[in-house]
Amino acid sequence: MVKSSTIQAMNDYKPIFRNEILRGEKVAWLFRWVLYGLVALLAAYVYFAENSIAGLYGMWMSLVALLYNGILTIVILRKRLVPQIRFLSVSLDVIFLTLYNGIDAWANSPLVPITTATLILYPVLLFLAALRLDRPLIIYATILSIISMNVLFFIFWPHMDRDLVSRLVSANIPGQMYRSIYVLLCGLLMLFIPTMVERLLRNQQIIFNQSLSLYELARHDALTGLPNRLRLEEYLPVEILRAGRESRSIIIAFMDLDGFKPVNDIFGHDAGDQVLAETGRRLSRLIRASDLASRVGGDEFVLILPQTQSVCDVTEAENRIKKAIAEPIIWNGQIITVEATIGFARFPEDGNDPDTLIGIADRAMLNKKQKRTLI
Repeated sequence: MVKSSTIQAMNDYKPIFRNEILRGEKVAWLFRWVLYGLVALLAAYVYFAENSIAGLYGMWMSLVALLYNGILTIVILRKRLVPQIRFLSVSLDVIFLTLYNGIDAWANSPLVPITTATLILYPVLLFLAALRLDRPLIIYATILSIISMNVLFFIFWPHMDRDLVSRLVSANIPGQMYRSIYVLLCGLLMLFIPTMVERLLRNQQIIFNQSLSLYELARHDALTGLPNRLRLEEYLPVEILRAGRESRSIIIAFMDLDGFKPVNDIFGHDAGDQVLAETGRRLSRLIRASDLASRVGGDEFVLILPQTQSVCDVTEAENRIKKAIAEPIIWNGQIITVEATIGFARFPEDGNDPDTLIGIADRAMLNKKQKRTLI
C-alpha cells in the first residue's frame, strides 16, 4: 500500500481548509499593521501640519489598534483559531475607523460620511473578514459596517450644507441608501470566497482520490488483488536501501504453482482463475504487515520477507506457505489441489540488485522442480 504524509493529508481537505483560514488570519494581521500605521502617519500629519484636533484623536486610536495587533501576535504565531478574537478584530476595525471618520467630520467637514474614501473603507474591511473564510464573520462584518456608516451619516446629516448637498450627486438620503446597498452587495459577494475555496479543495480531493485509485489499480493484479510486477519493482529497491542502512537481510521468495497447467486443461480457465484468486487470498492471510506478496505473471508469485532472517525462519516460512497452498480448493463440486515450489535468495549475500535477487530465487525454484522430477 502507498503510505505518505501527502496521501494522508489529502484524505480530508478540512486540515488544508484550516491552514487557509490561518493564512487569512495572518494576512489580515499583517494588513492591519500597514493600515493603522498609515492612519497613524496621516493623523500625525493632520495634527502637526494642519493643526487639527482630529489628528490627535486619530493617532491615539491608531496606537490602540496597533497595540491590540501586537497582543494578537501571540495568537497568530501560535497558529491558533479563536473565533471570538476574529469577531473582536472585525468589531475594532469597523468601529475605530468609523470613529476616526466621525472625528474628522466633527473637526473638519460634516460631508466626510459621503466621501469616496469613507465608502471604500468598508469593502476593504469586508475583504479582510472574507480572508478568514468564515461566513458568519462576513455576515457580521457586513451588518456592522452598514449600521456604522448609517449612524455616521445620520449623525452629521442635519449639519450638512443643504445648498451644497443639493448640488452633489448621491449626497442625500437616497444616496445613502445606495451606499448601504453597495456595501451589502460587497458583503454578499465576499460570502462566495469561503464557498469557492472549500469547493476547490473538495474537487482537488476528489481528483486526488481518483488518481490514487488509478495508481493503485495500475499496481495491483485484478485477479488476485495482490501487488503486481510494477509495484514489486517500486517496492524492492526501496526495501533494499532501507535494509542496507539498517544492516539486515531480506529474503526474496519466488513461488510457482505445481499442477496448475492440468487444472486449466481439465477444468478450464475459469477454474484456473479461481485457483489463482484463492492463492492470492491465502498469501494475503499468511504474510505479515512488513511483507509483500506479488503476482508477477501466470502462476508465478514473488514474496519479499524483510523480517525473515535465519535459516530456520526461511524453512518455517516455506513450510507454512506450502501447507496453505496445498489445501484443497472446491470448484463446482470438484476438488482441486495444487502445490507450491519456492526458491529463495538473500540480500545482501546473493547480491544487492533487485533483478539479480529475483533471478537467483527463480533459478533456485527451477532447480527444486528439476530435482523433484529426477527423483
